[in-house]
Amino acid sequence: MKHLIVKVNAIILIFAICIIMTGCNANKKQSDYKLGIEALEQQNYNEALNHFKASCEKGEEVRLSLRGEGLAYLGLSKYDEALSSFKSALEESNGLVKSVDYDINYYMAVAEFKSGKIEDAIKTYTNIIAVNKNEADAYYLRGKSYLELGKPDEAKVDYDKATELDKDNSRLYINIHDDLLAKGYESDAKSYINKGIASVSKPSTYELGIFNYYLGDYTQARNYFEESNETKKTEEGIIYLAKTYVALDDKNYAIALYEEFTENNKTADIVYNEIGLLKYENKDYEGALAAFKSGLENENAVSKQSLLYNVVVTYEMMGDFSEAKKQMELYLEQFPGDEKAKREYVFLSTR
Repeated sequence: MKHLIVKVNAIILIFAICIIMTGCNANKKQSDYKLGIEALEQQNYNEALNHFKASCEKGEEVRLSLRGEGLAYLGLSKYDEALSSFKSALEESNGLVKSVDYDINYYMAVAEFKSGKIEDAIKTYTNIIAVNKNEADAYYLRGKSYLELGKPDEAKVDYDKATELDKDNSRLYINIHDDLLAKGYESDAKSYINKGIASVSKPSTYELGIFNYYLGDYTQARNYFEESNETKKTEEGIIYLAKTYVALDDKNYAIALYEEFTENNKTADIVYNEIGLLKYENKDYEGALAAFKSGLENENAVSKQSLLYNVVVTYEMMGDFSEAKKQMELYLEQFPGDEKAKREYVFLSTR
C-alpha cells in the first residue's frame, strides 16, 4: 500500500488567521463562545462544537456561535453539517449586509467546495460578487472552483479580474500559479508569476525570491532569499530558503537551516513538520518521528492534523503497526471525518 505524508493544509491556516482576527474579542463575557473560539484555535474541534452548541442553547452570541459550529464541523470534515450551521447563521441576519455575512458566505463556499458541490460554491461566490463587485477574493476562489470543474477559460477570466482588483498582492499570483500547476497547466501557471513580477509595484527582495522560486530559477531565488532580511525571521521565509536548497540538491543543508531556526523558535510546528518530511524522504524514520513529535509539543500547532497523520505513517514505515494503529485511533478522535484516514485504519487493523 502506498502511503503519502500529509503536508500543512493551507485552508486550515486561513481559518486560524480569520478566527483570530474576527472572532476572539467578539464578546468576552460569554464564556462558552470564548471557550469555543479558544478550542478552534487549538484545533480541538469536538470541544469547540460543544461550547458553541451550549452558547446557542443559552441564546448567547447565537449567530457567531452558529458560525463557530460550522467552522468546527469543517475542521472535522463534516461538510454537510457545516453547511447547515452556516445557513442557520445566515438566517439570523436582520437583513442588513454586514462583514460577518461575507465571512459566513466565504466559509459556506469552502464547505461546498470541499464536499464536492463545486457548482454550489460557484453560486455562493457569484452572490458575494453581486453584492460587492470589488471582492478580489471571491473572484479568485470562483476561478479556482471553475478550474476544479474543468473550465480553465472561465477560471482565467476570474483570475484576471482578481489580479486586476488586487494587483499588488504577490500571494495571489502564487496561489493562482499553484492552482493551475496542480491541474497540469504549467505554461499558464508560470504566466501568472511573470504577471506578478510585472504588476506588483516595488516588489521586495523577498517577494522576488518567491517569484523566482516558482519560476524554477532556484539559484536566483536563493540569492534573493539570502539577501533579504525577512527570510530567516519567519517560518514561511525559512521554509522558502530551505526549499531552494532542496531544489539545488542540498537536503542536508536545508535540514540544518530548519534545525537552527527551531533552536530559537520552539513552537515553530510548521518547520518541525518540514524537518520531518525531509528526514522521512532520507529514510531517517527515527529522526522524522522525533521532528513530528516536537511539532506536536506546541499545543496551538496550526499543522496539528498533518503532524498527527505523519506520526502514524512514520510508525507504519518503521514496521510498528501496533503503535501506528494506536496513533491512528488518536488521530480519528480529533479528525473523524477524514475518509482517507479511515481507510488507512482498516488497513492497519489487518496487520
